[in-house]
Amino acid sequence: MLQANIYHPIFYNVLDIDQDLKKTTQLVPAAMAWSKKDGQLTVVDRNGETYAWTAGGVEKAETSLGMLHAMAYDAYNRIVGCDRVERSIVRYHDGERTVFAEAEENQLEAVAFAIHSSGIMYTATNDGIYYVLPENLQAVQASRDDSLQPLNVCLAREEAALIFTDGGTGSVLTIDIAFDATLTRVRTLAYASEFADGPPTDIKVDERGNIYCAAPTGVHIFDPSGLRLGTILLDQRPVTICFGEANEKALFIGTEDGIYRMNVK
Repeated sequence: MLQANIYHPIFYNVLDIDQDLKKTTQLVPAAMAWSKKDGQLTVVDRNGETYAWTAGGVEKAETSLGMLHAMAYDAYNRIVGCDRVERSIVRYHDGERTVFAEAEENQLEAVAFAIHSSGIMYTATNDGIYYVLPENLQAVQASRDDSLQPLNVCLAREEAALIFTDGGTGSVLTIDIAFDATLTRVRTLAYASEFADGPPTDIKVDERGNIYCAAPTGVHIFDPSGLRLGTILLDQRPVTICFGEANEKALFIGTEDGIYRMNVK
């Protein structure tokens, strides 16, 4: 049975509390992402080694993706990641490695990103949120709010807004995406006081738009409006999370003790 603090009955519509949290592998991930095409969880560990997990077990990749601390697959099944050594966004495809939003060129340090279905990539940096157009790979400032300090970023379910943790306040914020790809109208979804153990290090959204925040003592869950539903309690600190498998109904939780798996409704 899951260990959880439940704050609203809607929580029971999101998770089956009677299920067990299953450990899938001992790997300690720095980043991980699910490949729908290959049906596997791709994991980069803290040493920069790359692995593929399926229900049949774990295999080490012949070629390492490098020191990534955030990663995702784009619409073409290409791996995109934040390289923590180069402090840039990198993309891998057919053995080729493309570097863009380079720190050396614009003094930006990429910490996370989200890929819109249009191909536009929103990048959380040390200087706010930028977007990268697929045709020129150059970072353009998306928001003129210099006070934003994003620690992570993901797209809301309808892709009309971004959701991220603000390092300055410790709160989870949302910001609307305008027709020209710029960002407007910042709102607070969850205040820092709801994360007494520390701000979320990673955020993901399920197919219903519910928001999952990986914070030091567990995974906090909010509905799309920011209503606090509950917290999945963990013995080990979660560092990254992602959805995968059929219809993205599996939630993978990467911790300092390995990767765990559970189902969402």
